[in-house]
Amino acid sequence: MKKVYELPKDKRILEAAEQVFSMYGYEKATVDEIIALADVGKGTLYKYFGNKEKLFYTLCAGKSKIYIDVLKNALAECATMEAKLLAYFREMVNFYLQNRSLWSIIFFEMMNVNNNVMIKYDGVDIAILPRYAKVELTEQQQEQVRRYHDLVHREFLFLKEIIDDGQEQGLIKRSGNHFFAVHLFFGVAMSIFNLEFTQGEGQSPIEVAENILDHFLNGRRI
Repeated sequence: MKKVYELPKDKRILEAAEQVFSMYGYEKATVDEIIALADVGKGTLYKYFGNKEKLFYTLCAGKSKIYIDVLKNALAECATMEAKLLAYFREMVNFYLQNRSLWSIIFFEMMNVNNNVMIKYDGVDIAILPRYAKVELTEQQQEQVRRYHDLVHREFLFLKEIIDDGQEQGLIKRSGNHFFAVHLFFGVAMSIFNLEFTQGEGQSPIEVAENILDHFLNGRRI
């Protein structure tokens, strides 16, 4: 791993955290390794970020904010539904490839709290429920799920809006648009996390995005 110097301490901690989380995942990443890489004391990490989970959330929230701005700008330049979908998938593929380790942690480790959680969404709010009858969720676990769900939900809403507009214009068949948008979003995300999908043919983000759009509009295999 590469040590980070000549940055403010909070930036050094975030840079080091990204390296450690990306290499080991959330559970196996340790505060000791992060502070050693950042060349700061444990007290400094706690001063800026509180604990490991808050550090991870701060790291991901910062990246999410930048990504949301990129999506807004990319979609603002598009006039048609097809152009918007292509721009959306291009930016999604590009961002997820660059942040695949962190976003897979959000999807698999953080948002599901080790698969003990079910999330039900009614189009307005989410309900966080235990997956199994004898599992009890603490308020802390529920709040954790909600925070990470909200990060992912912000980027999902752009896709849902494109699909909603397409259905209003008669360009997409009306058929449970929220359910359809959810499956499209998570299907693409899971595919990007799959190494064979992202590296098997050595495609660029725009080429992958074009294949996703072709599959969506024409029913061809990616």
